[in-house]
Amino acid sequence: MPDSSSPAGTRRALTLREHCDLRSRRMKAEREDYDPVYYEIATYAAPARSRFNHNNQVPSRKKRARAHTLYDGHAIGAFNILSGGMTSGLSSPSRPWFRFALPDPDLMKFWPVKVWLADVERIIYDFLGKTNFYTAVKSGYSELGLFGTEAMFMDEHWNSGIVFSTMTAGEYYLACGDDQRVDTLCHHVPMTVRQIVQRFVADRFDSHTMHWDRVSRTVKQLWDNSNDDTTVQVMRLVEPNPAYDSFRGDADGKRFRSLWWECGNDNKTAILSKSGYEEQAFVGARWQTIGNDTYGSGPGWNALPDMRVLQVQAKRLGELTDLLAKPPVVAPVGTRVKLTPGAVTYAAQVDMAGVKPLFQVDGQAIDRVEQTMARLYGKIDTAAFADIFMAITQMDGVQPRNQEEIFARNEEKLTQLGPVVERVSTEKLKVILDRVFYVLERRGAFPEPPEELDGIKLSIEFISTLAQAQRMIGLSQVERVVGFVGNLAESFPEAADNLDPDALVHEYADRAGSPPKIMRDPAAVDELRQQRQASEAEAKAAAMMPAVKQAADGAQLLSETPINTGEPNLLDTLMAGTA
Repeated sequence: MPDSSSPAGTRRALTLREHCDLRSRRMKAEREDYDPVYYEIATYAAPARSRFNHNNQVPSRKKRARAHTLYDGHAIGAFNILSGGMTSGLSSPSRPWFRFALPDPDLMKFWPVKVWLADVERIIYDFLGKTNFYTAVKSGYSELGLFGTEAMFMDEHWNSGIVFSTMTAGEYYLACGDDQRVDTLCHHVPMTVRQIVQRFVADRFDSHTMHWDRVSRTVKQLWDNSNDDTTVQVMRLVEPNPAYDSFRGDADGKRFRSLWWECGNDNKTAILSKSGYEEQAFVGARWQTIGNDTYGSGPGWNALPDMRVLQVQAKRLGELTDLLAKPPVVAPVGTRVKLTPGAVTYAAQVDMAGVKPLFQVDGQAIDRVEQTMARLYGKIDTAAFADIFMAITQMDGVQPRNQEEIFARNEEKLTQLGPVVERVSTEKLKVILDRVFYVLERRGAFPEPPEELDGIKLSIEFISTLAQAQRMIGLSQVERVVGFVGNLAESFPEAADNLDPDALVHEYADRAGSPPKIMRDPAAVDELRQQRQASEAEAKAAAMMPAVKQAADGAQLLSETPINTGEPNLLDTLMAGTA
């Protein structure tokens, strides 16, 4: 099975297995510089994560960072707040966080299109709620905040639709395409012998056929000896398909190819499975990157120096407390002093006088260490953005503490989250929604779209709390401009002519994230204004009617009043005199 990605005449054609081994080694070498940092972050802030050890051995289900040097768990709580805040702020299960849009705003107002978009959004929200998406996405935000990079796979499932599998640092490798976005994922999948046989060896269509040529002799022997639960190292590589042909119906007809192989198999032509995906079936998101870096850095990297010092100070605080409670003593030779509570030490009277503390711990030393730890707590909270997501709890002052006040008090900090929100939306949430949309579309879950949508590509707008918060930051500028013009118009009324009230209202509503349905259509606004103008004209005319009627009655009276018998009336005389 030669690898078609190798052009003939330029380099030796590799088998698929050789290609997998080569790519995995190179991707692993690129990540090795990050492993010591990952391990240290996991030790201080996430001891249950990061499945590798400090010797950088192959990850397994038991290789996790151990917490032998963990004396204070404040960082664990701070990063839990970060993951919870990112979850509720970007993809909350209790409120809408995305909607579909079209390039043509007028087409979105067309009723059948509007109804279809609403139905599709509802179906996707319902689908995500029935899967493990919200559990997995929170775990992913934790990985992103701690290590600066996260990876998650989205496998189709016959019953659940999609199973979201979050990976932890140390068990995957990434690579980027020419657009500097992650397009390749290679990860370790420790599997038992039983799982390997069920998934790769047993034929799906013939229960009596077994493909033992796909696995090593070791796996075959383990199976024959009933060692079904022995763990074997398996790897999967998912990458853009270099042999993509849209007219083919097999794996080469998919945009991404998925290759599984057994690490310990000496047969360099054997692979466990080859399949493909129409769209990217995994997420590789970064908090922030520098230049062409494949892996990102984030709050965990920024908080690492303070987490190191915090463990030293916490250990020192424990030692000082122990020395204060149980100071070392000097006792006569032969006297065994018991310092445990309630213990009795038997000694002669002359010996008792000789028992005394070796030294006394200054109580202020404990206070100084606690003050140092409090400063470290604050620095870790700031690095983990816990102070933003706990803004209500930590806010000074009295009620009411509304959302606008929180955003106003933290506007400067929220601007720091702006690039992260945009990157997460692009590298994570959009990839997930694309995958979910096409899976549901292939399953026929959506209603038939209106003819007006033929050939039109949908776009995604993110309307989560944090996404709206970023947009609301610009509201203060709008308010300042309006306030300035309003004050200026008191002395110079013509200054108000510079503002377009309709444009201001729509810009403010859009930045504030108000539902589009509460805003009237511009045509309806024009019609309403015309009706108002007509009503005002009628009211003005009605107000003038008494004066007009009075003038008409006076004219009639003058016309009917003669000056003398046989002479013209008074009105004619007045009109003649005027002429």
